[in-house]
Amino acid sequence: MATRVTKTGSTDVEFSTAPQPWQIGELDADLDQIFGNITDINVADGAGIKTAKLASDAGITPGMLAALAVTNPKLAVGASVHTRGSGTPSGGVYLPSGENDIVTCTSITTRGGPVLILGALSMLWAGVLGVAASGTLTLRLRRSGTLVTNTTLVYSLQVPASGMVSIPCPQWVDVPTAGSYVYKLTAQLATAGQLSVDTGGGLFAVEFA
Repeated sequence: MATRVTKTGSTDVEFSTAPQPWQIGELDADLDQIFGNITDINVADGAGIKTAKLASDAGITPGMLAALAVTNPKLAVGASVHTRGSGTPSGGVYLPSGENDIVTCTSITTRGGPVLILGALSMLWAGVLGVAASGTLTLRLRRSGTLVTNTTLVYSLQVPASGMVSIPCPQWVDVPTAGSYVYKLTAQLATAGQLSVDTGGGLFAVEFA
């Protein structure tokens, strides 16, 4: 805060209360105080300080923002998403065997936020050549080969001749540590039946900011 000097022959800081001649040194001291100590109290409300006049070091820090002050119009499109990956199935018919990759997302590099895994896939389980069948189908979501916790889904299926069952694509929220990952959906059939996967749709992995 600027502090003006007491004027010669007066107990006040105003020139109007000081006897003449006024002291040029005291005027100079007043100006030094004003221009050398411009703080918030010296700036009028609504002064309209331009952005170019503001410091460019740390920018606007969280402490400068009131809680719940940032609204949707202030956010850039996509600001709530840090990164995302996607993949489309190659399609095909899968018979009882080991674990098969159904669709693999492109790699994403996360910073430790929640990753939403969702998809829209056409998957149908039926008896081979349309015959009646019963068996199990296991779907798994994997993160760079590691099974994502609680994402092993086992379907016990049974269909009459010419019957089929539509299999939903699993959705999940994963919270891995920061790193680069490849998410994929796998399927494994046991006992009997076949899984037909269309080439349409896809699987997506989206990390939120």
